[in-house]
Amino acid sequence: HNLSVRGGSDNMTYFISGSFNDDRSIYKAENNYWYKRYTLRGNFTFKLGEHLSMDYQTSFRATSSADPANDDVYNEKSAMIFNYIAFSDRLTPATTKANPKHYTYQGQSPTENPIAMMDHDLNYTDKRGRAFQNSVNLNYDAPFLKGLKLTLQGAYDFNYDGTYTKKTIYPLYDYETDVVLGYGGDENSYREQISERERIYGRFQANYNKTFGKHTVGAMFAAEATKNNSRNQMSKRLFGDFFTKPTVSSGIESTAAATGSRTSSATAGYLGRVNYEYAGKYLVEAMARYDGTYIYQHG
Repeated sequence: HNLSVRGGSDNMTYFISGSFNDDRSIYKAENNYWYKRYTLRGNFTFKLGEHLSMDYQTSFRATSSADPANDDVYNEKSAMIFNYIAFSDRLTPATTKANPKHYTYQGQSPTENPIAMMDHDLNYTDKRGRAFQNSVNLNYDAPFLKGLKLTLQGAYDFNYDGTYTKKTIYPLYDYETDVVLGYGGDENSYREQISERERIYGRFQANYNKTFGKHTVGAMFAAEATKNNSRNQMSKRLFGDFFTKPTVSSGIESTAAATGSRTSSATAGYLGRVNYEYAGKYLVEAMARYDGTYIYQHG
């Protein structure tokens, strides 16, 4: 679904659009195998004065998804659901005759019940994503010096990604007698992975271009700086024979595992250029650039 609005006046124009996407799986798995995305975008142009204008752009994206529990590794069970369906016992229903909430034992090869593997209450990998981007440009045509244009740019971006994985070991029953014959799943555990990324950017640029008869003179000066921050965190705990609730503070304390990292980087640069042109035939140009980075110590 998409919706957009466009309009404005002599001093302001705008364009706003939004969309919604909801994808479902071919499997009839309640609360699993789905993906949703919401987006919102806006472009605005303002005439702030006779010589000053501003452009502002913003966008926001929110995503969420649910899948059977997985660790994003090769030969993941959840990535082979179709194989488990193909090799399961065709004569044995997914649940027992006496209790529709009891999943049946499918034999030793494979032991897993594919419908139980898709049960969101038993195991899942839920993902959440957020992306926020902004940029603004100020443009100024200097009235005191014809041919001089000044531009000031700024941007701020933020991204968030979260992955939440729950795994449980669950009993599998005999279809006729409703007696436990085996177990499915790998472990009782809960894991969270969080990733955040942030970017701050600024740029100033001055352009000058003037023609005097057969002579054309041009000059440009720019200065820019960028700051990047990122954070990654993973925490996990195992549970005993019973899974209590999906939080990293629950579970067996001695099995707690946590890793994480923080990084920051920054760069800055200056750029200058001067050019002279005569009669559209001869051109002389000089350029210089100076870059700095957080990696090297001052001096």
